[in-house]
Amino acid sequence: MILGIGTDIVDPARFIHWQHYSLPRLQRVFSDGELAAAMVNGLLVPEKLAVRFAAKEAFYKALAAMLVRLGQTHKPASLLAVCKAVEVVNTTWQVPTLVVDWDYLQELFACTLPSVTVDCSLAHEKEMVVAFVIVSGVYGS
Repeated sequence: MILGIGTDIVDPARFIHWQHYSLPRLQRVFSDGELAAAMVNGLLVPEKLAVRFAAKEAFYKALAAMLVRLGQTHKPASLLAVCKAVEVVNTTWQVPTLVVDWDYLQELFACTLPSVTVDCSLAHEKEMVVAFVIVSGVYGS
């Protein structure tokens, strides 16, 4: 059963100035692995930052939809707080997947979350990136 769906579209131009942010500031949103994957020749590539950010925001939206469905709306959290719990990693086929720290999220939302699967699809071009996330699992049987 689908418990939540999220999508996000981002203009990579928004991330050009992020190339000049300090490492601690970038680490508020991205993991070290994500920052390394967004580097080409020692420079952060805006499209690569943007698509990772879009994935995190799409996940946030899907997670929020799931929490509403589960009736767990008593303790909201910011996008920035949720960014710390999700990391975009590439599989051996260079297909992106999301690795989620569910323990952190359960503590953040002060509830027990069901066992779920997170699927994502990411795409980027010079002028647009898109992320789509589905959270699915068994609920209410």
